[in-house]
Amino acid sequence: MTNNTVRIGLGLALLGLLIPFLAGAAAAEEPALGSLTGIIMVKGTRLPKPQLAVQLKDWNDENRTWGTVTDDQGAFTFENLSPGDYVLTVTDDLSEPFEATVTVRAGKPTRKNCYLQSLPGYEADEVTVIGKREPEVVSRQELKKEELTGVPGANNDPIRVLESLPGVAATSVMGFGNDGLVIRGTGPEDSGYKLNGLEIPQLFHFGGMNSIVNAELLQDIVYYPGAYSVKYGNALGGIVELTNREPRTDRLGGLVDLNTYATFMIFEGPLGKNASGAVGVRRSFIDFILPVVIPKDQAQFTLAPRFYDYQAIVNYHLGNDHLLQLFAFGSDDGMSIIDESDERKDPFSSDTFNIRVSWHQPGLAWTWTPNERVSNSLHVNYLYSDEEYEFGDNFTLKGKTSDIQFRDDFSVRLAKWNELRLGIDGDYGFGSIEANVPHAPREGEPGFDDASEETYHIDVTGDVFQPSFYVEDVMNPASWLNIVPGARVNYQAYLGKTSYDPRLSAKVFPWRGLTLKAATGLYHQWPSLDEYLKGYGNENLDTETAELYAGGAEYDFGEGWTVDLQGYYKRLYGMVVSGRDDEPVYTNDGQGKIHGVELLARKRLTDRFMGWVSYTYTVSRRKDNADADWRYFDQDQTHNFVVLASYILGAQKDWRLGAKFQFTSGLPYTDIRSALYNADTDSYIPVYDEQINGEREKPYHKLDIRIDKIWTFNSWQLTTYLDVQNVYWNKYPVGYEYNYDYTEKKAISFPAFMPTVGLQGRF
Repeated sequence: MTNNTVRIGLGLALLGLLIPFLAGAAAAEEPALGSLTGIIMVKGTRLPKPQLAVQLKDWNDENRTWGTVTDDQGAFTFENLSPGDYVLTVTDDLSEPFEATVTVRAGKPTRKNCYLQSLPGYEADEVTVIGKREPEVVSRQELKKEELTGVPGANNDPIRVLESLPGVAATSVMGFGNDGLVIRGTGPEDSGYKLNGLEIPQLFHFGGMNSIVNAELLQDIVYYPGAYSVKYGNALGGIVELTNREPRTDRLGGLVDLNTYATFMIFEGPLGKNASGAVGVRRSFIDFILPVVIPKDQAQFTLAPRFYDYQAIVNYHLGNDHLLQLFAFGSDDGMSIIDESDERKDPFSSDTFNIRVSWHQPGLAWTWTPNERVSNSLHVNYLYSDEEYEFGDNFTLKGKTSDIQFRDDFSVRLAKWNELRLGIDGDYGFGSIEANVPHAPREGEPGFDDASEETYHIDVTGDVFQPSFYVEDVMNPASWLNIVPGARVNYQAYLGKTSYDPRLSAKVFPWRGLTLKAATGLYHQWPSLDEYLKGYGNENLDTETAELYAGGAEYDFGEGWTVDLQGYYKRLYGMVVSGRDDEPVYTNDGQGKIHGVELLARKRLTDRFMGWVSYTYTVSRRKDNADADWRYFDQDQTHNFVVLASYILGAQKDWRLGAKFQFTSGLPYTDIRSALYNADTDSYIPVYDEQINGEREKPYHKLDIRIDKIWTFNSWQLTTYLDVQNVYWNKYPVGYEYNYDYTEKKAISFPAFMPTVGLQGRF
């Protein structure tokens, strides 16, 4: 072996030993790669921005760029990036340009969430509807959620905005009054209030200051002043239907609201892949505030009302065709009035006056939509109600009822121009009532005749079944015509009576923007439990009936400007009234006639301005029997005029200023002309004028203003608001206070000034 051969062999061996070390050194010199991930969201609301272009550019070399698109959850990812600085750019036509510098580190994932500031006028917001988007509906209006929550005088409650629309009488005093609405000359008890298609006991808490269901968890607020579908029954006035929305599915969120009179909080978010849930609770502060603001020289009592309510919703999607929803709603109202006057004595005079009403409504809903032609919606719930009333020392009423309510609505499109709808609804109720009370004065009866009014002791248990069936055909035989005939059959098992509701509506579209509409039909309502309860009422009563004729026109001028004019005539008969001396305690001898005109000229919120002018003219009269004279309805309000406007200020549209002026006619009342002395009770009994509701309160007017400011942070929003009702302190007349023998009286007015200051955090 030569020396050269040995040297070559040793060199090769040495090279083989060095190769692994050289490779490792080379690998060690090459830096590890990194990645960049994040989510594109709307600033403040954290709503994801799907299908949005995202660009990444090397800080040191502008020619090196990467691009991607966000997924359905707004997420993006860049892989295999060299360590260093990069410029992240997001472009969105609805948001301000976004650019940020990010540093990618070796071997570590880098995360950068981007919050886009929406351009003014393009805020992502829900739409809440007053009047469903159904072409066959004669009366409908649509309002954005931003319009609803910003209405002055509504105490930040979208449902109370209904009081500023045509057809609704302004009978509440700055939010205090009925637990329902006076719609087209009928009482609050004559209208239907629905939650997910099923009856709820009341629309507002005691005093009417806040709605019974928190509107933050609602998708639709549907208001029908009249001429509504055969889908709805057991009402002579209007219908208000509330439908809860689906909880958010992208992340955990919620809001907390604190204002002068109440506070509430809501939390919502996903519950797994196909489910989501929401829960909310609210409690009032009214029982702490009112005794302070009510002047003692105006109302000689201490008022202590309070309420709370709660809501819970769980949604579960079973594929694309089925949606299962579980929900629970509840409310508890209490009120105590402590009388501080010793001047006047009547059958209800005492030191205390207590009311407590609570109800709880769990239920479920199933919606099936196999295709675009067929849909079915089933709702079932259990309504438990517990009521206690105490009027002085001797008069009490306690009632507990349980109702199983149900409804099923089915629709099928038979042709492009024809859709058939049918369904059933009803309830089976059972419960008990224990009471020691006289017959309370009815509508049109000014008061008790004497202090020895007969008292009835009731201790009964019973049940009632009220099913109904409806069918209607929505036909569009031509592009300019819509016709909807329908019929409804109602049955009341306790009374053993059946009623029939045929109805017909039509809309004509003669040219673009103009709609002519007309409707007619029958509407029936069963008597209330106290009216037909054996031993207290008349178990032979029949249904009350309304015969309606309505028509109108609406025109869309474009760019959000619309005008809607409607007129109607309604005849009432079979109304339950107090019987005369030789008749049962209640009879169906009452009659009524109502006519009116409603105007709504409106500018929808398109950029910064929204508002409307609403005018309602109504004359509502009643006749208690064939021999009686016609008189005004207790809550007849001839004129109700509302002018409302709201304007959004600031470069980011984060300020809003609004005002509402309202003028209304006074309500009728029956004056006291003299009094009779009752030696047995050592008290005076008022003698009322023979002309019932012959007098009328003075007209009332007020100005409400509202200011909102939105503070937007990356992951939440803070809204501050000031809502002032009756800015110039005009006194609202609510009645008269008499001395012990009714020879003197003085007007009683409600607090003239009512501010609400609030904070709301949304995350």
